[in-house]
Amino acid sequence: KLWTFLFGTCSTERVFQRKLACAMSSTVKFNVSGKVYEVLREPTLALHPNSVLCQLAEEWDQQDPIFLEADPDLFKYIIEYHRHRKIYLPISIPKASVLREAAVLGLEMRDADIEQEEPGLLAFSQKVDATERMMRECKADTLVQLIIKQAIVKSAHMGGKTFVVKLDDMKADSPKVKVYQTEYQCQHREVPEFHFVFKFLASACDANMKTHIQSRLDSWSQRNGYRAKLRTFSEDNLDVLFEV
Repeated sequence: KLWTFLFGTCSTERVFQRKLACAMSSTVKFNVSGKVYEVLREPTLALHPNSVLCQLAEEWDQQDPIFLEADPDLFKYIIEYHRHRKIYLPISIPKASVLREAAVLGLEMRDADIEQEEPGLLAFSQKVDATERMMRECKADTLVQLIIKQAIVKSAHMGGKTFVVKLDDMKADSPKVKVYQTEYQCQHREVPEFHFVFKFLASACDANMKTHIQSRLDSWSQRNGYRAKLRTFSEDNLDVLFEV
């Protein structure tokens, strides 16, 4: 009767031993995708009795750590929430990733429960500089591909002779768009669509961008028996000489 009172009608010796072992152990071990964490039952897990971690801990037999298929780098923030119901998150980790892990593990975590580190002025400035540099390189690489496209066509027509790729060559292949000259849209002129594309791509034109374009053109032209020279490059003009 005492047995039934303590552990219910379905209790067995094995269940009794497991419950007794759990009661004697003050910590629980979790194997999170290969990384082992040891966590206090009281008060850490007990603060969230409905969480997956707390429920798994009640069934732990103190043999092997409880395996969890979760992100081991984010798990420490899940434990931090169990302890303090608040998380201090570095700027390098998105809030959404932690909220997703918490939901899987049965925690009702809110966006307001996460305090995200704010970037310092120097870090923010470095990030802006890196983004601008990447944008310049992307624009330069796009221009190089467009120049090479024209160079391939011209080299086939010229039969291996020296030729020049100009901005007008690129505009010639571009569809035209109507540009209205008055606010009443009664007068317009047709302008190649590439006119506006080129202005955008060349808007970051500086010495570094010119050097980047020249180095990319050198790589292609040398493989194809030419010497490329970026003679003119601005927001309004482009002239590349390909010599045999």
